[in-house]
Amino acid sequence: KANADYSSAVCEGLVYGCSKNERIFALDAKTGQKVWETNIGSSFKASPAIYQDTILLACENCKLYSLNSKTGCIVWEFIAEDVLLSSPAVGDGIAYLLAGGRYLYSLDMAKGTKKSDYFIDSSSVSSPVYANGTLYLGSTDGKLYSIELDIEKNFLQRDRESITHYILVIEGEAVSSPAVASGYVLVGTKKGFLYCCSSGREE
Repeated sequence: KANADYSSAVCEGLVYGCSKNERIFALDAKTGQKVWETNIGSSFKASPAIYQDTILLACENCKLYSLNSKTGCIVWEFIAEDVLLSSPAVGDGIAYLLAGGRYLYSLDMAKGTKKSDYFIDSSSVSSPVYANGTLYLGSTDGKLYSIELDIEKNFLQRDRESITHYILVIEGEAVSSPAVASGYVLVGTKKGFLYCCSSGREE
């Protein structure tokens, strides 16, 4: 009953979607029947992300919500220091959240507590992507960032440090999310280029 400009997420026979009337809902993938609906109370700019039995939803009120994927009940919320415009990435029980285009958080998925935060060396509206212990992120400065996480999944060792790791210089802004598959990373740019490179970090 309202516009939906965001991608849906699908997991275990359920389709999760959002609408501009500040609601997130789950539908049976075979029948289209609504399973649950939750009023978040804020508008969205990003698509929902799924990890195990959890849905993560970044909202324009600077909050990241964690919901139970089976019931739609809110489990916890995290307040960021700036606007949330992209979807979070999730891996190994850690959520990675970009706020204000430059501020990168790692959060405990179970509790919603902050583990660490860093600045990237550019601005970004791209959603980060997690794969095999590495976080990939497009940016507006013509770089594809490749952030190798430490053994505790805290990025680097010092909070508020600037992250400058990247594996590829590209022509144009990368505003969409990278895709990772079969050992390769693909990223598109506003100038109409599609780049493909090895997911291994290069000097």
